[in-house]
Parts: sequence; structure tokens; C-alpha cells
Amino acid sequence: KMAEYIEREALIAEYDRVHEGPAGGARKLMVDAPAVDVVEVKHGENITKKHPVDEFICSECGLIMRDLTEVRIEEDNEDECYFEFEVKFCPNCGVKIRERD
Repeated sequence: KMAEYIEREALIAEYDRVHEGPAGGARKLMVDAPAVDVVEVKHGENITKKHPVDEFICSECGLIMRDLTEVRIEEDNEDECYFEFEVKFCPNCGVKIRERD
């Protein structure tokens, strides 16, 4: 299950709106709870009309890349192996690219 994160300031503001009077222990727990750094994940898609390993066009920033190939080095003999590569994140603007159906 994916972890869920809550915006602390919004939670405290809602608590203050609902609870009148002196602040309780629950509010202190919210204020003092440790925080984690999170980054909002923005989504985009490859809008190419071609096969997605032949061309990538980012729906968000318009970056165009063609003839996408991943190169792996074999550990045994250090030969280069070439594989078709489909972009998962735009290397320019960082959006996560939705998989095609």
C-alpha cells in the first residue's frame, strides 16, 4: 500500500476551525509530529504518433527525442547490448510519463 501524506498546516487549520477553546493534546501532536520531504509527482504522456521507442514528445514541455536506445554493458565480456527504450520520466521537465494501453 502506498503511503499517504497530509499537509500539516491545512490539518491544523481545520482542527482550529472545528475545535474552539484551548488547544488540546491532539493539536500539539500535529504540530510536533516529524515531517518527511515529499515531492508532488506531475504526470504527462508521450504524445508521439509513432512507436514510443522511436520518438518521444513530452505533453508538458514539448521535448522531442528520437531513436531511443538503452545501452547495457555485459558483465562477462563487456560487450555493448542495445535495447529499445521507452521513457518513464521526461528528462527535461521531470514529469512521470503515463504508460500507454
